[in-house]
Amino acid sequence: MPFERHERLQMKNLFYTTPTPTSDLIHPVFPDLVNNFVYYHNAPEMETHENKVWTNLPPNYLNYPLLETMLPEIIANPQRFIDNGSITVRCPVSQFYTCDGKLAGLDDVIGYDRLWKYKEIMSKSSEFIKASDGYSAKADLLHGMVRWIFDENDKVIGIAIVKDRGNLRSHIAIESNGGQDVALAITLDFHECYPTLSELEMRETEAEIFYEDAVDRRGFDQETRFRAGYSANRPKQLAQYGWLNEQNIDFGGVVTKECLSASIAPPTYSLSSLSKLDFGVDGKAYGDFA
Repeated sequence: MPFERHERLQMKNLFYTTPTPTSDLIHPVFPDLVNNFVYYHNAPEMETHENKVWTNLPPNYLNYPLLETMLPEIIANPQRFIDNGSITVRCPVSQFYTCDGKLAGLDDVIGYDRLWKYKEIMSKSSEFIKASDGYSAKADLLHGMVRWIFDENDKVIGIAIVKDRGNLRSHIAIESNGGQDVALAITLDFHECYPTLSELEMRETEAEIFYEDAVDRRGFDQETRFRAGYSANRPKQLAQYGWLNEQNIDFGGVVTKECLSASIAPPTYSLSSLSKLDFGVDGKAYGDFA
């Protein structure tokens, strides 16, 4: 169940509470976020996995500062960091969260990411980790958004890091280190520092960044692109959703979740592909479908 506002406000600085393999999977303030490190140790697909330390661990990334050392200044001056833009820091994987409504168990939340597809992550991981004998020093840096945590006086007391790319890299980093926590370099951008900013508004911003990255990468399935594009209010996915909803058809669970959130009956039918549902990026119908 989502935390009530008064329960959230009583919490202390949560960043310094380092998750362990037995910690709660779901973030204690943001119920739409799940922890990558915790899920690594608790995913059903990992039950028979044997940890070992590989030859190549993630680089030290010593050219980047530790986020933990910067955190007091960030918390004391959130607007300055928002105005100054992105920062790249070293941060333990245990601090990374993923927006995954399915793993979070939220029937009415459309999470744009897909940590729940861990069988696919493990399959890709096996290939990459063997090729590099561990973690590749050439791996791209991660990216995430900072969500602010407030006290009862609307003062910032902590942050949550919502990673919008790097589920595979996070897994390989932990696996290469024998299942132990390890730091990676991550570029962070900051949400606006408004106590009234809703999780839906934050997800919209995060999903837009996720979608921009996803369309340029291989391996992203249609359902993930549809969920991310819809969450980001992209015209193409909004048009697809409108047509599906009118026809009593679901795709990727999106129409069902919206129906459940509105307390109405979910669609009767579903599609396995949107490849012929030809809407353009402007949301207009084209080709044979038009």
